Amino acid sequence: MATWGIFHPFFVSLIEIEYLPKEQQIGIVCKINMEDLESTLEHIAGKSIDIQHADKKMIDGMLQTYFQKHLFININGKNQVIQYLGFEHKQEATLVYLEIVHSAKPKKLVVNTNLMYEYIEQQIHIIQTKIGNQRKSYKLTNPEEKALFNYEL
Repeated sequence: MATWGIFHPFFVSLIEIEYLPKEQQIGIVCKINMEDLESTLEHIAGKSIDIQHADKKMIDGMLQTYFQKHLFININGKNQVIQYLGFEHKQEATLVYLEIVHSAKPKKLVVNTNLMYEYIEQQIHIIQTKIGNQRKSYKLTNPEEKALFNYEL
């Protein structure tokens, strides 16, 4: 008899990017399996990590540093500064919140990421964007790192 709860064969994260015109900001939410994220952070830290029960400031620092090194966004030909806002847990996922402030409306959006690629060879990222009324998606499979979205009318 197989036990399904112990092993999950899919390594998929979701990166949602939305332009907020009133705030002139880009909101970003990364939804990642908590065990996969913990495993990645453990490789970096060289020690066991329990995101739910560890010191929140320590996890915030680790996540901020990790995302600064592994997620980059270019809007209309300009590299953007991504600000880390925090994280929370929802069921088996960790949601990481980020933003880009003072952003022009994207006509061209480039996402470069290799989140968890160095430790999970089968990692896949689904990137979903919403700019105005336009929604677009792209699937990145390790080792692919770049997704390009055009919104020019």
